[in-house]
Amino acid sequence: MSGYDGFSMSNNARDAYDQGKRPLSQFKAADLKAAGWPGTLAFAQWLGREGHWQPCEWHHSSKEFNATDFFDPIELVEWWDGLDDAERSELLQRFISTIRPRKAAEEVRVEGTYIAWSGSRRHPKATEVEFTGTLRGDWITLDGGGRKKASGRHITYRAIDE
Repeated sequence: MSGYDGFSMSNNARDAYDQGKRPLSQFKAADLKAAGWPGTLAFAQWLGREGHWQPCEWHHSSKEFNATDFFDPIELVEWWDGLDDAERSELLQRFISTIRPRKAAEEVRVEGTYIAWSGSRRHPKATEVEFTGTLRGDWITLDGGGRKKASGRHITYRAIDE
């Protein structure tokens, strides 16, 4: 039945959701596993973005009538099962090559101060607290327990040689 359910989605789009079809961004890993997909959610979404997994239909969404592609996980599984091992391997290698390797966060020993606030909103009291800790990325793990964001407004620190 055509028409809209509020301002967000057409009734036909709601029917597609009930049939298990949805936009790539709305899939959960469990949806794909229930359809028999052997891979990961990220790999399936990559296949859709790259055009290997074709949208099965589209629907209007929002009050602006945006066209949104919907994908059927059953079609993905059938397409994947129709590939030979060499084709599957090539696609997996291409997907893996697009993943940026995570850099191991370098750890640096630091010391510094941060402001701890107490009192009330009307009568705030700032106390400077000295600390030592380990900097990993943008976070400092304090030796006394807890964490502080290194880019915070009320924190200063410097690297120490040990």
